[in-house]
Amino acid sequence: MLKPPERNDFISKKLVEYIERAKAGDGPKPDRYPAERKVLERLIPIRTDGFRGITLTAIMGKHVREDTNTGTEFNSIKPRGIFERAIRPVLRTYRIPTGFSAPLNVAKNVQILDEKWAEGRDPEDAALAAVDYIRRINRHWEDAAYRDDLIMMFIQRLVAYGEEVGSYDVELPALDTLSPVTIALKLANFAIAYPEGGAVPQLVVGAIVAAARSTDVQYLPLQGVEASVFGTNTTSNKPADLWETMADGSLGNLYEVTCKKVDEDRLGAAVESFAKLDLPNTVITFVCRIPTDISTLAVEGGAVVFRGVTFQFVDIREFVISLFVILTAEKREAVVTKIAEFIGDSSRQVKTKQGWAQLFE
Repeated sequence: MLKPPERNDFISKKLVEYIERAKAGDGPKPDRYPAERKVLERLIPIRTDGFRGITLTAIMGKHVREDTNTGTEFNSIKPRGIFERAIRPVLRTYRIPTGFSAPLNVAKNVQILDEKWAEGRDPEDAALAAVDYIRRINRHWEDAAYRDDLIMMFIQRLVAYGEEVGSYDVELPALDTLSPVTIALKLANFAIAYPEGGAVPQLVVGAIVAAARSTDVQYLPLQGVEASVFGTNTTSNKPADLWETMADGSLGNLYEVTCKKVDEDRLGAAVESFAKLDLPNTVITFVCRIPTDISTLAVEGGAVVFRGVTFQFVDIREFVISLFVILTAEKREAVVTKIAEFIGDSSRQVKTKQGWAQLFE
């Protein structure tokens, strides 16, 4: 059995081989396998990347464990490891849209990928398409020619989708025609409307806070601005979504950024991360939608004490506007440039890119 580094290297090279073949025009002709291609249209060009991600993981994992049915023993191929360390780097190299970890996002600790697993997933039809295609791969694995056609059709459509997404250019707005408060409100509204699992709000707020502190010698660079939002603070060994460090190494302000409900479970997770990291007790600031996100909490005067930790809450729109308008013109331009570059990345969803274009006309 291959060791993880050897396995990852093998999968990476195999995936590159498939992608290069697809880009060279190799694979089944477009008029072949209409039924299989209909399944792929339900699976690949959709807003949720997780289902195409786990399908690709099941395909590449089968190359390593040919004796394993990757549809009924999915977790046995170590899907998270091979996706994050072998598959995702290749997809990013070829600018094919991908999230941080498909197995973690839609199939965490899942062994059987079937209709029961797919039920209630969003979108459910894409999950069912993933189940369908993974079954086809496993059922026909011994038929080398048909197996290769199935894989190449998947890769062909994946590459084509990457090219479709890449065709959406993300441009910088003409900042000199808009007032700072107008730009700030647009950024805040954009973060709320297109959160992408929390990645966009965290980036927008982080970019603005980082710019505000960038010339203050009392602070080291803000941390967490482009960190993954898919792992919890507890599992990722970080004190918050965003955290400031003072010049002397001590902890500064801690920010949790979200456009989802903040309840006692969310507060408890923050408390547990503190306990795990053995950090000094300090105030944690939630930047969220007020009052929508804190409706279940007994907040008084903008704060609440939970399990000995003080949490304070500020509205994301007000926070973004207040900080953005006090920045210099150069810093405001740097913030918008950073956000535009983030939105322009191949891993961003098409609807997010379109939303950016519509927001700034």
